[in-house]
Amino acid sequence: MTEIRTNKIFDYFQQIGLTIETDSNEFWNKIEQIHGKDIKYQLMDSMKKRGTSDDRKFSKTDSIYELKNRTLSLSIDFSSATADFTKGFLEWFIEFPLPVSPKKILEIGCDNGITTCFLALLFPEAAIIGIDQSKNGILCAQQLANLLGLTNITFVAEDFLAYSKHSCICDFDLIISLKTMHEMMTVQAYHTNFSTNAFINKLTLTSDPIVHAIKQLLKNEKSTYISCERFLTVQSYAYWSELLRKSQLFIDWEHATINHSTAWNQAEKMPIFIANGTNHECSTYNGLLQMATKYDDSVIDSFERVTDILAEEFLNNITKKAFLGGTQISWQNSGEKLRLECWKDTTSAYLHKYNNLGNSELRKFPLSEIDEIFYEIEEYIAEIASPYETNTDDYETIVERNSL
Repeated sequence: MTEIRTNKIFDYFQQIGLTIETDSNEFWNKIEQIHGKDIKYQLMDSMKKRGTSDDRKFSKTDSIYELKNRTLSLSIDFSSATADFTKGFLEWFIEFPLPVSPKKILEIGCDNGITTCFLALLFPEAAIIGIDQSKNGILCAQQLANLLGLTNITFVAEDFLAYSKHSCICDFDLIISLKTMHEMMTVQAYHTNFSTNAFINKLTLTSDPIVHAIKQLLKNEKSTYISCERFLTVQSYAYWSELLRKSQLFIDWEHATINHSTAWNQAEKMPIFIANGTNHECSTYNGLLQMATKYDDSVIDSFERVTDILAEEFLNNITKKAFLGGTQISWQNSGEKLRLECWKDTTSAYLHKYNNLGNSELRKFPLSEIDEIFYEIEEYIAEIASPYETNTDDYETIVERNSL
């Protein structure tokens, strides 16, 4: 099955001229060779400006989408930088057991239509709609569909919320969004707690209009919404899960997974969440634990290093543990706080490194290496702390820590 799915995706990529470029230098060299220096530097400048913008939402003044989608050839070549992500998602999707064979499919934020057209080829009897507010992106998508001879696909250049209010199609069997929601809503700014469990318990959310619109466009309770979004921490996973829950969309944690890929020389991991109207009776916290341990049950019994929600859960479940001391580093401008703590039980010592942005790491050491743990903490502080940018506070008890 793996060979079949890989060949199908490989053939599709080859058919549309899409390569996988994970090295940024090789990618930009390719852009320059094919499209010229001017285009290369325009793209680089546009990406640089976008990367430093505080407002991550799409706007008409943010021209990266219009620029990269100026022609279909440029659009396909630019997509090679993130093609490893696309390949990983499609490999997963081909094997995912959809509850029903979809007759109507919607992709939100379809961009140049690469994924949408693949869906149209995969489900030739289904009616496929791709929507995006980039006019150039939609033009490229239409050209790609014509190139492939697809007649079961329609592309719409419009804001999703506006489309949802007047669309005559409200019975989609499947809705998909890939790396889109960070353009449409704020999903990263809510990470303000050192504990994922506490973060979830303190959330006070109302129904989001975008998520509500997705729920309204689904045909019935078995209809599926699949998202693979640019969520960077476990707390952003939790936020998304709770936001879906507010609109009666519940994540199927049994099938939730991570799409691992490489882009711009950086390893990336983005969660694939499957949601529908069936309440699976699993809390977000327990679902995240289930997701984290799915592929490695052995970590439950023994570990040397665990991260994120497992680090929090494992430390909480260590019996007869004693706190030996820690340090908090606070960044003056960003509000980020990092804690480095040493713990022990009757058999081992532990270094817990975690921050209020949802990142956490727990490492286990022999009891004899407690001094080495504190030495590592001191070295780490010396490396990253700055008297002009950070405040550093040592504490010997949990009470002291909680007063910071």
